[in-house]
Amino acid sequence: DRHAQALAQAAALTPDSPLVNFLYGLHFRSLSQSADALPWLHKAQAADPNNPAIAAELGGAYAATGDLANGEIWFRKAVSLNDRDGQFWLLLARFYVDRDYKIADEGLPAARMAVGLNPNSALAADALGYALVLTGDGLTGKQELERALDLDPGSAAANYHLGAYYL
Repeated sequence: DRHAQALAQAAALTPDSPLVNFLYGLHFRSLSQSADALPWLHKAQAADPNNPAIAAELGGAYAATGDLANGEIWFRKAVSLNDRDGQFWLLLARFYVDRDYKIADEGLPAARMAVGLNPNSALAADALGYALVLTGDGLTGKQELERALDLDPGSAAANYHLGAYYL
């Protein structure tokens, strides 16, 4: 494929470029080959260690391979590199909530931060609502899930989570 050939040529010409390595990693992620993306993403991160987007992509790649411990490390790294950007908090919250992983200890606080920084985000409201439901606060969780649907009536996640609440 021409895209892969162009990336291979760019990597050969500029092997230490964080952008080229990041794009190569994204290429493999787009093919659902997260394990193959990891070396490229690590090279990008080594070349640009303060880039939270690279750290977040590493988190996603590790999570996709089933390595939740490393996924958590990298999503937390992204947040630590830019803790005022609600999108990184949202990624961290969704990491926990979507995998039903450390919801009470880590997912719920991350979801609260995501909503605080993204008050009009249906995805953030959904993450918080479902985290609340999973941790036993069904009434508040239901209200937050309904708020998510007010923000985005077509949200598949919020519709699913509200349905799960009712079940």
